[in-house]
Amino acid sequence: MKMSPRRFGALLVPFVLLFGLLVNQSPASASHVTGNHWAHDGLAHSQIYFVDHTPAFWPVSSSVYKWNEARGVDSYYNWANCPNTRLHCVDVYEYLNDDGNYGVTYRSVSGGHYTSATVYLSRVRVTNAHQARKTTCHELGHVLGLEHRTVSSSCLRSGNAVDLNISRYPDTHDFDALHTLYNHAN
Repeated sequence: MKMSPRRFGALLVPFVLLFGLLVNQSPASASHVTGNHWAHDGLAHSQIYFVDHTPAFWPVSSSVYKWNEARGVDSYYNWANCPNTRLHCVDVYEYLNDDGNYGVTYRSVSGGHYTSATVYLSRVRVTNAHQARKTTCHELGHVLGLEHRTVSSSCLRSGNAVDLNISRYPDTHDFDALHTLYNHAN
């Protein structure tokens, strides 16, 4: 059966559009969770205590309070020390090396659960309050189990917050991803 070019084009366009939607999902619909998470340890929600060792330049407390809006995981702020050795405590430090990063998060995992994490925020690379807020939010998001995003509406996007107009806060997709990640028994 011979097909006219017009009929072939009419059949091809919907196929190309469908294929494009399947292959090139928008960043907002793509998952950006690691699959790993903090254990509930018998509590209703996982509880993470961010222990701040940074100078006042870093908005660790306000970033922790913002992340605490997420459902299924509770974030708490503590200054200088962990309130209890049985808790999930994450130390947050400033560092002065120019390694090309705004911040770095190290996480240890065993059996799908984080067992420890440490955050380092670079005072060399971060020179303004907007970038400090975005970087702090970004690294704490990694601690909770989120990976990078490609949209500017989320602090999980990598890069210069001012030049790329990146939000200093998590967006609804970030909170939904955390709810999905932590919506389980342990």
